[in-house]
Amino acid sequence: MSDADAGCRAVAAAITGLASHSLDPPTPAAVAAAVGLSPEDLEAQFRHWTGVGLEPFLAHLPLTDLRTVMEPSRRRLAGASARLPLEIRVWTPQRSDPRPVIRWGRHPSPFGPVLAATTDAGLCRLGFDGDAAEPGWLAANWPEARLVEEAAATREAVERAFSADPDEAAPPLPVLLRGTAFQIAVWRALVAIPAGAVVGYRDVAATIGQPKAARAVGGAVGANPIAVLVPCHRVVLASGALHHYGWGVPCKRALLAWEFARAANQWPPGALSEKD
Repeated sequence: MSDADAGCRAVAAAITGLASHSLDPPTPAAVAAAVGLSPEDLEAQFRHWTGVGLEPFLAHLPLTDLRTVMEPSRRRLAGASARLPLEIRVWTPQRSDPRPVIRWGRHPSPFGPVLAATTDAGLCRLGFDGDAAEPGWLAANWPEARLVEEAAATREAVERAFSADPDEAAPPLPVLLRGTAFQIAVWRALVAIPAGAVVGYRDVAATIGQPKAARAVGGAVGANPIAVLVPCHRVVLASGALHHYGWGVPCKRALLAWEFARAANQWPPGALSEKD
């Protein structure tokens, strides 16, 4: 394991532990001790891998009442820029390679190990790999494909997904989506939700022109094959509760806390906590 990978895994262990105890988190010193680093080293690694300090992350982690930011988030969604970070391509049997080669690899991330997979047309899977089930997902959802383990082919996509300093001028990342027309419409709508925003399932349904389809939207959100880049973690219940996430609610909480901490000028910590 490289020193860089070791630092990333230490940050991931710290974030996983904190997100699992978000309402009563341990002190930064205790977190550092648990992952085998000094508080100073953990702070340095945390900033390197996430772009924010440990204290701002902790301040945003409770996320007890997201209703306070949902209405401003809806306005941000309505006014979202047409320039998206992804170039979305759709797999169809008629126009796509009938037996694509899918190159996949495992990588560390600040939120735990991930598995990424790509075809020549674009990234087709990004999933958290804590349960080691991801290769099985690929085989089940791409039965006609030839799977080749090749981590180098997916490293750039993972780095972009979790970059602490994203390059806003970088060309859109090609992503290959495979699903029903309804699912594709929902996933396109998710990509338009800005970082640091959360909306409800009804908001997504309205965005795709089917305001009564909130339940179906929930199913499509749950079937999203591309974590983080197609940000299904930014959709919550109308009550403001985090509810469900395919890779676990603690992971969803951590991703949102990360994004809110990076957008702290928009959402100060008090805006995300229950009012007395």
